[in-house]
Amino acid sequence: RSTKGVDFNAIDNKPVHLVFLIIAPENSAAAHLKLLACISRILKSEDLRTRLMDASDPASIFRIISEADKKNCCG
Repeated sequence: RSTKGVDFNAIDNKPVHLVFLIIAPENSAAAHLKLLACISRILKSEDLRTRLMDASDPASIFRIISEADKKNCCG
């Protein structure tokens, strides 16, 4: 999370505030795509994005994402 935002050449020319790194074994395309779908699904919520930006520490960010995963994905 970047509170200032990062110039990432986004399509809307706005700075990017949330970046996710996915590390997976080379032969795990299905799991990788499942995770991308989950991230996409939970980030559609403006409330969730606001909560992530307002979170006070990394543990809070992790908790918010974990709770959203359980509600919206396969958690």
